[in-house]
Amino acid sequence: MELIVYDHNTLTPLGLIEEITSLLWTRRYWSVGEFKLLLPFTDHHAELIRPRRLIGKRGDPELAEIRYVYIRRNNHGMEEIEAQGRFLTGWLDKRVVVVPLVTEMDTQSILHALVDMNAINPANTDRALPDIFHAIDEPFTDSGVIQYAVQQYLSLREACQNAAVAAKLGFRIETDIRNKVHFFRVYKGADRTAGQTENMPCVFSPDFDNVLEQQFTHSIENYRTAGYVGGQEREGVPRLIVEVGGGVGLGRDEEFFDANDIEDKGGNYAAKLRSRGEAELANKEESHNFTSKIDLNVTPRYKEDFDVGDRVTCINRRWGVSINSRVTEVIETYQQGKTELDVTFGVSLPTLSEKLRI
Repeated sequence: MELIVYDHNTLTPLGLIEEITSLLWTRRYWSVGEFKLLLPFTDHHAELIRPRRLIGKRGDPELAEIRYVYIRRNNHGMEEIEAQGRFLTGWLDKRVVVVPLVTEMDTQSILHALVDMNAINPANTDRALPDIFHAIDEPFTDSGVIQYAVQQYLSLREACQNAAVAAKLGFRIETDIRNKVHFFRVYKGADRTAGQTENMPCVFSPDFDNVLEQQFTHSIENYRTAGYVGGQEREGVPRLIVEVGGGVGLGRDEEFFDANDIEDKGGNYAAKLRSRGEAELANKEESHNFTSKIDLNVTPRYKEDFDVGDRVTCINRRWGVSINSRVTEVIETYQQGKTELDVTFGVSLPTLSEKLRI
């Protein structure tokens, strides 16, 4: 395993890291990936590992920014450097949505418009993130036009994530090292489930000896079927409330969604509120989640037969579980010359920090 460290402004290579104690490299479909790196302390490592510098695996377009460096000496006199950070998609958290976007178009175009208005070509040029361009995405024929409105001053990353989750799309910032530029890309994982015929099916099961460890979670903790969306509050004017979703009896789970940030400027205001509510409900689904440690020595092969964002089939006959699910997270672990792969299929429960939006 080789890691290359780059200057964050010029993308100039600063040095190579080959002596690694451990590396956890976590890739995610519709949220920001992260890494945790442990190195023996050397003058070379201490010179390279500094906050704001970029780090990446050789040949990998996904770079990460070093955001945390910690040096320690244990009671045996051994010195070690720990570095942590986020993939460059986390740069979207440097901006908020200043200009409200209220529009009708497909989600792929919405994501590019959000990033363009707030990070690539903003009205205030001081807000532009340098050397970031739009990638030429493959068009998604099944991505229909929707009515969309975003909360003003929401984190740009969070706005993109909310829209992407609702449309089941992924997004990321990739880097072209040779030309020293970054690209914002929207992509969609391939369907590799057992029932389809377009791609080679990808099935994970202890029966096929391609799963070393496996965990399954089925939760309705975050599940909602119906919502009430409250529009703009104005003195002397009744607040418009629209209903989305449905369900009856115990099969109906309700929540209120505050859309006071969407201004009533005429047009079909109720439709704009309904679009917000439907996007919120898309994040309140029943959760089926497999977490598996994958055997790298057998098929399917990582990044060849499946990748982050793809839909695959997970089976455990003894547990009576068979689901088609999306690969939403992959943790690559490099330690003592060995590589391990922990894969999350499906949407896991939100962490406490995600609930609190920390």
